[in-house]
This record gives sequence, C-alpha cells and structure tokens, in this order.
Amino acid sequence: MGITTNAPFSVWRLLLRRLIRLALPVLAFALPGFSGNPVDIHGRLQTVGNRIIGEKSGDTVQLTGMSFFWHTWMGSYYNAKTVDWLVDDWRCSILRAAVGVDFADGGVASPGDIAGGRRLAEAVVEAANHRGVYSIIDWHSHYAPKHVADAKGFFDTMSAKYGKDPGVIFELFNEPWANVYTWKEIKAFAEEIIPVIRKNSDNLILVGTRQWSRDVDEASLDPILDPNVAYVLHFYAGSHRDTLTQRGRTALANGMPLFVSEWGTTNEDGGTIDKAVYKEPTLDWFAWMDSNKISSCNWSVQNKDEASAILKPSVSKLFGWNDSDLTESGLFVRGLIRERNTQYDFLPPPIDSSKLPGRVEAENATSKLDLTNSGPGDTDNSLFLGNSKVGSWAEYTVFNPHQKLAVMAFRVATADSAAKVTIKIDGKVWKVFSFKGTGGWGKFETVRTDSLLMRAGSQKIRLEWNGLFDLNWFEITGRIDEGGTVIPIPVDSTPVAVRVEAESFLAKNSMTLENSEDDATQSLGWTYDTSWADYEANLQPGRQVVALRAASESKGATLRIKVGGVVVTSVKVTGTSGWKKWQTFVSDSFTLAGGPTQFRLEWKDGNNQDGLVNLNWMEFRSPAKVEGVIGKPGAAPGVRWVGGALRLDLPEAAHVQVLDPAGRILAERAVSRGESVLEIPGTSRRALVRIRTPSSIRTVSAIRF
Repeated sequence: MGITTNAPFSVWRLLLRRLIRLALPVLAFALPGFSGNPVDIHGRLQTVGNRIIGEKSGDTVQLTGMSFFWHTWMGSYYNAKTVDWLVDDWRCSILRAAVGVDFADGGVASPGDIAGGRRLAEAVVEAANHRGVYSIIDWHSHYAPKHVADAKGFFDTMSAKYGKDPGVIFELFNEPWANVYTWKEIKAFAEEIIPVIRKNSDNLILVGTRQWSRDVDEASLDPILDPNVAYVLHFYAGSHRDTLTQRGRTALANGMPLFVSEWGTTNEDGGTIDKAVYKEPTLDWFAWMDSNKISSCNWSVQNKDEASAILKPSVSKLFGWNDSDLTESGLFVRGLIRERNTQYDFLPPPIDSSKLPGRVEAENATSKLDLTNSGPGDTDNSLFLGNSKVGSWAEYTVFNPHQKLAVMAFRVATADSAAKVTIKIDGKVWKVFSFKGTGGWGKFETVRTDSLLMRAGSQKIRLEWNGLFDLNWFEITGRIDEGGTVIPIPVDSTPVAVRVEAESFLAKNSMTLENSEDDATQSLGWTYDTSWADYEANLQPGRQVVALRAASESKGATLRIKVGGVVVTSVKVTGTSGWKKWQTFVSDSFTLAGGPTQFRLEWKDGNNQDGLVNLNWMEFRSPAKVEGVIGKPGAAPGVRWVGGALRLDLPEAAHVQVLDPAGRILAERAVSRGESVLEIPGTSRRALVRIRTPSSIRTVSAIRF
C-alpha cells in the first residue's frame, strides 16, 4: 500500500509523536538526567534480519544526522568545532564524512586529494568519537571499481585506526553512477573491500546499490555474505516518491537492512535549478523511515547556492549559526533531526579531572602585540596567532581552582630550527621554555613544559615570543599539588569517583610492578595478551564509566573489566609514545550493582606485541544525583543566578563546588550561613552545584535561563 493512501494516518502519527517529543524536553528540564550519548547507550551496531541493533542496548537503532559535502569543495567544515555545533545545537546522533574520490565525468581523484580527504575525515571521526555520536567514513564515489587499489589502501588505513571504535561505520560506494555498473559488479567490488576492513574491524559496513543507490530491491535478491552489512538507499523528496519507497519495502520484506546515508529535501540535482523545498514528501519519507527505524543523514553541510544546502551562500561561519544563517531547507531539517534525538543528553564524555584550567585558544587573547589572527589551520581547522616577531606578546586571563603543579602545552608551528617563549604569570616569569622547530609553517606540533607550581585563583598569563612561531592554543594541565595549599574538601558520603591503584591487586598474572613516575604510586608493566589482575573495591551502584591511567610505547591493547566472569566494559588504549607517557582513557558507560565488588582487569587484543599497556590506576566515575534545577520554583531553594554568579542564601555553613558536565571543578569555596556570592568563571550554560553541609549533601543543576 502506498504512502499516498496512508497519508492521513501517517500525518496523524507524526503529529502525535511530535506532541510527545515537545513534552519530553520539559520533563527532562525539570528532572535532568544522565541518559548518555548515542554510542554510549547503544555501542557497536549490528545487523539482525532487516534491523540494525545496538550491541549494548539490544534496541533497534534509528540515527538521524547530517552528511558533510564533498571534502574537495567544502573541507573547511571538517573540524571539531563544526562537529560540536552539529551535536550541541542540531542534536545530530550521526555524521557522515564524504571523502570525494572521483567525479561525475568519470575522472579519478589524485592520491594527494584522497590523502587530504582521509585526514579531514579523521578530524570528523575523532571529534564524533569524543562526543559519543556515530560517524560514517564514506568513500564518496560514483566509479569505485576504477580504482580498487585506492579503496583498499584507504579502508585498510581507516579500519586499522578506527575499526575498534564502536561508533564508526564504513561506507564503500556512495552512488554507483546510473546504469554504468550492474549489481553483480557492485557486489564484486564490495567483496574485494570488505575483507580488508574485516582484518581490523567487525563494525557495520554500508554498501551502495545500483542507479545512485536506489535499486535496493534488486540487491536484496542477491545479498553479500557478511554478517554485518546494510544496504544504501538514497532519496531526494522532490524527485522520488512512492515508487522508490516501494523498492525499500521490497528489500525490507526480503530481510535486507537499509540505511539512508544521504537524502535531500529538494529535487535530485540538489536544488540547483528548481529551488523548491519539498516538505510534505519529506514528511512522508520520514513517516516510513520512522516506522521501520531506518537511520538517515541529510545532504548537506555547505553554503553553495543550491536549495539542499543548510547554509545561505553569504554565511561564512563554520559553526555558531543563527536561524537567519540557515536556508529554508536548513531550518526544516534541523527541526526534523532535533525532534528525533531527544533521548540523548549529548554531554561531553568524562575527562581527566587534572585538566584545569584546560585549553585556551590563542586567538582569544585579551590583548596582544605584533600578532595577527591567521588561518584557519592545523587539524582542528581553527584560527591561530601568526606573523610573530621577536618581542611579540599575548595576554590571557585564566582561573585555576587549586594551587597545583601544572604543565603547560603549546600547539606550535615554525620553520626555524628552534624557538623560545617566556611565560609570565601576573608579571613574574614562571618559565622560559625552548622547543625545536616543527619542520615548517603550517606543520603544527604539541610541545610541553615540565611541571611548576601554579597558585589558585584568577591570574593573568602573558606569553612573550623570543623566537618566531605560530600558536594555535595552549593548555594548562596537571594535578593538585598535595605539598602545597589545597582547598580542604569535606568527606563525601556519596563520592562520584572511586580510584583503585594498579598495585592494590589481590592476584595477578604475567606482569611486573614498577615505579610509575606519574605520581608517588606504583604501576603495572610488562603486560601481554595473557595478563590479568584481580581487585576488590567498594563501588557506586548504577550507571558509570571507568577511567584508566595508561601508557604504551607499542600500538596499545584493549583492557576489559569483568565482574562475575562477565565483561561489563572495555577500553581501547592506543599508543602514547612512551612507557611513562601517561594518558587517561575513558570507557563507555555501564551499570554496576555497587557495594563491595570483586572484578578482573584483562589485557587483550595486543596481537602478540612485546609489551602492551602499563597501568597506573583505575577510577570508577558515576554522575551525582541531581535533585533539581536552579531557577525552577522550589527545586533549589537558596540558590539562584545573578548575572555570571550564583547567589547563595543558606541556612547553615556549607562547602560549595561548581562542576561542568564533564566533572571538572570550575569553582569551590566554603561559605557561611546566610547570603554569599560565588563567581563562576568561564562556565557554559549548564553546570552542577554540589552543596555540602554537616547534615546533608545535595546536587542541583545550574542552567542559565
């Protein structure tokens, strides 16, 4: 039965679902939760019959998001800030990186173009991984069988790098051109590429179908013999109606899982001639996709003068778009995506709490001399300070919540053999830091100082150029200095983190104890695929993540945690370029019963390397229980926003912490009974406020209205 016949029911069902969706944000706002991000909830995607299932959730997964345009023409959007905006503002649960490798006239992209596309796709994938959303690595091709070797090399590299990341999807052949290729030829191409990926990954693979990925019904009669392949259906609402929908119905009836990796609101030319946006046919398509839980990516993130673009041609911003920046299609599509992703909170994943104050973009200087904002450049495609001279300087104001030993990292590029920067804090020299050349302007590398004591509070940092270099950002990291003045924190009866030192094992196998050189504790080293260690700890009940402090000079390994013999979570630890170069890696979330818990940590997927991963500590982190929202009547008595500060009026003395959604402390202080004001520097729109008194501990969500 066709969509037209079912239109009244489809529209009513869509209207009802929209009303429900409109109610959900109100409920979520009144009772904020930690529902998690898409990958965090569902994990790796797996086809089961004609459905795509989340390996962790067991649910049929429908993702809705955006496709980037061909990287060769719109590569400037392939950066972390655009990804963040598409996640935060558009609420995208999936993003597609379209690596253009050949052209409509049959020409094939150069190796340099393909390598450049790969690097841009890596930027999108890594940003999506960080935000916990899915990403598609798309071999955006019309003539893929013309250069099979290129495709093999590309997917071998990308699957080796990202094949264990649960949110990564591989798309082999975007749109086979018209009738140039039969399904038999498309299938043969896929059967050459799939084994290359399967060496490294069991993740979902998407395969295009004949006639610009429309003939899914034909493909369903001769499927590819692989346990995790879905088939691509593309539509443009102005050109494709019930005939194409019927092909999709046939494929589903034949047991084939479908994925709409590209769709448009316009005619099939992208709206270059006919500028109309076909909203009602689009809603019909979504009624069908919703009823069958089919995932989709809209075409596309760009500002070309065509109706399918989400941005107007006059808009040059790469993120931070207002409604007036969006085209008619962009406004419409944003609404469709947002209303389908209300179940996710899209908060950044927990990160190493030692990252304080964190990263400062170079162009955000409060004042500077003989420096210009340049770019965009570097892998994050952001502005940087360039055209420096000896004597150039830039000043910044930062807030450090604790006195601590701090390390400063700089993202720099220089063609000189060496350069030097003088770091001053509040007018006094903190460090004179020298570093080697990076091999050229535009070739950015990260260099780090050794650790020095940094006091608590607001302070002015001045960077003075004693050599020529470009600066993208600097980052202040470190840990609380236990030998210095530390703000006392009362004992918390409901901690949000439980740390387990690596050396506190009950039993171990195939590893040795070493001095970590990361702190004053020991670490576990000389680990192999047969290594394991048993522990017991009093853990929090409920949903949480585990952070691992690890270092590796090898290619890394997977560390997995078992409780009662069952794997509850795993963490992919990559190489850190040294056995004592420690980094913090964080798992997807999982649920524990809590209380005294025995668990085993196992080292796996090391591929028989000579040494896998050193471990310093594990930290089980769970979100604080949120009891209300500041600003909602009765939800958080005695706490309210006044400008950029919190005004407190408490019945007894308390210790107050303000944390961002990732768990970093933005500010904390002891307050007396009665009124007080707590300044919150650099906070986002949302923060968590923990109020500890001698009689109680409560956490409220501070959301600016």
